[in-house]
Amino acid sequence: MDAPIINLCIQQGKTLEFALQYAENRYSYCDIAAVVSLAPLRLTLPEHGIPDGWPVSIQCVKRPAEMNGDYIATVIDADTIEINDLVGSCWRHQWAAGGHVRFPVPQDITGWSARAAFRRRIGDPVAVLTLHSDPGQNPDGLIIVDPAEHSFTLQLSDAVTAELKPMCGVWDAEVIDPEGSVYALVDVSEFEITGEVTV
Repeated sequence: MDAPIINLCIQQGKTLEFALQYAENRYSYCDIAAVVSLAPLRLTLPEHGIPDGWPVSIQCVKRPAEMNGDYIATVIDADTIEINDLVGSCWRHQWAAGGHVRFPVPQDITGWSARAAFRRRIGDPVAVLTLHSDPGQNPDGLIIVDPAEHSFTLQLSDAVTAELKPMCGVWDAEVIDPEGSVYALVDVSEFEITGEVTV
């Protein structure tokens, strides 16, 4: 998948934890076998393989068309997902057949590492912040690699952010697979460091 642009706001004196899910550059499709609940909507998708909290698209449902769209899936079990913010009990038409769920195939990130840098501008030799999955690199913050969740989580402590000065700049993040290939996790994006009101 193309790396997203993610503009971040970092508050002085506040802990930052920001998770990024990582997928392969292809999709998987599951046919909808049944709608087992309308409030909230629950779908039977036999052996779906969708991780909890993963983005999904419901597509090609003719009736009710209201089912179609982009959502975040809550996994109930290996055959069932819930779309918690979708309620179908008041729809004019009830689902009878058809449609599928499309989702990005989760990437196996076992053995991967990650790094990120925040700078005032592209090409600035001095980084405002650096994050790395290896604490031995002496970063300002860590990137937690979680293969079970297919995610990379950026972490900055409140002690670190308390020492930052208000400013704007650019940042990006990269991931490295076990063979040493480097991929963009976040494309060049903007960040802002803001002061805190409650201290």
